[in-house]
Amino acid sequence: MSYHCIVFVSTATIEFGEAELLKLLTQAWALHQEHGITGMMAYSNGRFLQVLEGSQAAVQSVYNNIAADLRHGKLEKLADGPVPHREFAEWHMGFATPPGSRVQLPGFLPLVNLPAAGQIRQLLHDFLALSEEPVR
Repeated sequence: MSYHCIVFVSTATIEFGEAELLKLLTQAWALHQEHGITGMMAYSNGRFLQVLEGSQAAVQSVYNNIAADLRHGKLEKLADGPVPHREFAEWHMGFATPPGSRVQLPGFLPLVNLPAAGQIRQLLHDFLALSEEPVR
């Protein structure tokens, strides 16, 4: 099977506390399971970094839903194209947190548990390094 991946950043248009992030994660899990999407999401300092992987039609459909979501603004694609395999095959969607984070919500995974996703992993590390606040 051929897979497609979109990596993008967006700006939150509302304040996201832990309750709002958990609600967003729950909604994302449901949508991604319905469309056969895997990926990851990082949130830091009002910005999201997301990876969506699956069939091209499903990935584009979910991306279009996110682009229409009023909680997201200033979407910028960093990558959009075919990939040989899923880098996040075991995740239907998870939040990434830095090592040592105190976040204990379901779906939040420490960076040390990220798959060895090469450029995506480096991009996530760079994204998190820009933040002066704790990452959720």
